[in-house]
Amino acid sequence: MAGQNQDALGQRDRLWAAALLALCLLAFALRIHRLDAQSLWYDEGVTAYLATLSLPDLTAWTADDIQPPLYYYAVWGWVRLAGSGEFALRFPSAFAGVLLVPCLAWVGRRVAGSRGAGLLAALSGAVSPLHLWYAQEARNYTWVTLFCLAASGLFWAHLREGGARTWRGWLLYVALMVAAVYTHYFAFFVLAFHALFALAWSLVGGVCTAPAGEATRKSHPYAWPALRQALSAVATVGVAYLPWLPFLMQRWHEDVSYWPGTLKLDEAARKVALAFLGGETVLEAEGMRLLAPYLAVLALAAGAWAWRAAKGRCLGSGILPSLWSGAGCPPAGPGLPCAQVQPPLRHGRLAGRVPPPGRGRGREGAGAGGEVDENPRCHRAGLRPGGLGLRGPEPVLQPRLHQAGLPGCGPIPAGARRP
Repeated sequence: MAGQNQDALGQRDRLWAAALLALCLLAFALRIHRLDAQSLWYDEGVTAYLATLSLPDLTAWTADDIQPPLYYYAVWGWVRLAGSGEFALRFPSAFAGVLLVPCLAWVGRRVAGSRGAGLLAALSGAVSPLHLWYAQEARNYTWVTLFCLAASGLFWAHLREGGARTWRGWLLYVALMVAAVYTHYFAFFVLAFHALFALAWSLVGGVCTAPAGEATRKSHPYAWPALRQALSAVATVGVAYLPWLPFLMQRWHEDVSYWPGTLKLDEAARKVALAFLGGETVLEAEGMRLLAPYLAVLALAAGAWAWRAAKGRCLGSGILPSLWSGAGCPPAGPGLPCAQVQPPLRHGRLAGRVPPPGRGRGREGAGAGGEVDENPRCHRAGLRPGGLGLRGPEPVLQPRLHQAGLPGCGPIPAGARRP
C-alpha cells in the first residue's frame, strides 16, 4: 500500500514537473518573440549609455540618479560578452522573466500546499501582459520582481519552520534581498512588509503552533525564535545597504520632482488594476470595459479565500497566509495572482496523517526503539490521526506532508527541545 502511494506521488510529481517545463518554454517563447523589433526608448537608452562607461564612472552616475547600480553592473558585464544591440540589451530582462515562472510555481505550491496552485501561479506569470512588457525592456524591473519573489518564498518557508532554521538557512534570503534593494529602491517596501508580517505571524499565527491549552507567549516554542531570526535577517539587509544609504538620502532631498501634488488613491488604484489587467498596451477607455469582469474574478477569489480561512482552526493557518500572498508578494501576473492562487492550507485534507500527541512508542525516536513524539507543528495544518499511513501502532509518515510545505512534521529527533 505504501509503495503504491509512493509510486502515485512520484508520477504526479513528474507530471507537475513536465507541466512546469512546458510553461517555462511558453514563457521563453513569448519573451523572445520580436524582442528586438522596436528600437530603444529613452530609459533603455540610459541603460545602453551606462554600459559604455567604466565601472567607477557608472557608479558615480548612478549615485547621482534615482536607481541603485546593481542591474547596471550586470548589464555592463553582459554587453561585453553579447554585444550592445537591442536583443542583447533586453535579453537579461527576458531571462529574468522566464525564471519568474518556476519561482511563482514554487511559491504558490509552498504557500498553498497545492500543485495546482503552483501551476496556476506559473501560468499567470507566463502569459501576463504586464510581465511580458517589462521582460522585453532593458530595465531593472523584472529583476527586482524576481529577487523579491524568491526572497518572499524563502521568508515564508523559514517562518513556517518555526525557528528551526540555522543562520545558514537565512543567508540566501539575505543575499536575495540585498540584491533587490541594490537593484531598485522599491524593494524596501517588500522588506518592510516582511518585518511586519513576521510580527503578525508571531502574535497571531505563532499562537496556533502551540498545543491546546498552551497558547501563551511563554509556552509556544516556535513563533518567537522565528521572529528573532526574521527580524535579524531584515536588519542584516539594512546593514548591508549602509554604504549606499548616503546617496539615497541625497537624492531624497535634492530631487523633489517626484513628490509635488496630492496623492489620488482612486486614480492610483484604477491605474494599477488596468496595468495588471492588460499591461501597458491597453488604452484606459478600453481597459475600463474589461475591469468589471476582472474585479468579479478577484471578488470570487477573495470569497473562496475567506471561506477556506473560516474552515481553518486558527487565524494563523488561514488569515496570515492570505495576508502574505495578497500583500507580501511583488507584482506577479494579471490581477496579483499571488493573491489569487495561494489560499490557506486545506485543513484535514493534506494527504498523510500523524498520530495525536501522547500516542506513539517512545521518546528517543523510532531508530532507538522507543516511543515517537509528534511535532506539534503538524497540528497547525489541522492534521488528524488515522487514515493512510497508519499500519498497526507504528506511524508511517506520508511524503506529501513535506511536499505540502510542512517541514518538521513527524517524529521529533532525539535530543531536540520539546515543548
